Amino acid sequence: MAIFSIGRKSGALSTGTGMERVTSSVCRYDHFTTDWYKKWASILKQRTEVSPDKPTSYRKVWEWTIILEAIQERGLLCRGKKALGFAVGREPVPCALAGNGVQVLATDLGADQSEKGWIDTGQHSSNKEQLYFSHLAAQDQFDSLVSFQPADMRTLAGLPENEFDFIWSSCALEHLGNLENGRTFVKNAMKMLKSGGIAFHTTEYNVSSNSDTVREGSGVLYRKKDFEELAFELRDHHCAMEKMDFDCGHHRYDLLYDEPPYLNPGKVHIKLKLDGFITTSALMIVHKA
Repeated sequence: MAIFSIGRKSGALSTGTGMERVTSSVCRYDHFTTDWYKKWASILKQRTEVSPDKPTSYRKVWEWTIILEAIQERGLLCRGKKALGFAVGREPVPCALAGNGVQVLATDLGADQSEKGWIDTGQHSSNKEQLYFSHLAAQDQFDSLVSFQPADMRTLAGLPENEFDFIWSSCALEHLGNLENGRTFVKNAMKMLKSGGIAFHTTEYNVSSNSDTVREGSGVLYRKKDFEELAFELRDHHCAMEKMDFDCGHHRYDLLYDEPPYLNPGKVHIKLKLDGFITTSALMIVHKA
């Protein structure tokens, strides 16, 4: 039995902004005023309202909430579904899925492969016990539905193909060394899905340039044209990306981007300056034939 109730019947969810269903999109302040954001933020015990007096990575909370909402809207948040998560770190998504009866295989890099910084800051997991949150699932339910194994997103070695109803990752593919490695991961990971399965991936989006960007290194920034090119490439793999909403927003909180040192009082971490570019998160939703 789930610890929480999503409290929604079938049909489109009214969001208060005319957006009836989440799709591939760029993070913007409008999303934080929607019913779906407030619902999932509350369930996850995160801040439901954006405030400069209470600094947190709002875009990271956005990633978790929009992934869960997109999964729910597509009828996948229920008993009997199987999910695969990549580079899960200590995020609450695996436990939230298990709390609704979804069988989850959670993965992360082996400790011997992961950068020390991810481990030291609590953003790496090495076992499933690190993924349990008591407000999201009963312990016995979590234990029976969640499993964990190390996995490298660059090779996907040891992961079963054609087995999962959906897969997801939360701002992970930009850390694979360069732009092309991340795009290759998105395409190759579709092999893990059953026919008709869906992938949900968030990553970095370059808000301030569609030409110059960070192309390689520990964290790359994807441009509008990178998403558009990937959408065409996916067709060769019998897959399709849902149309991307590239609207970055024009609210004050979309324009006052955070700068280092990040997350200090008075700053709203929805947009940020990273390596000279303004960036935020973006969600891709990809369907397999």
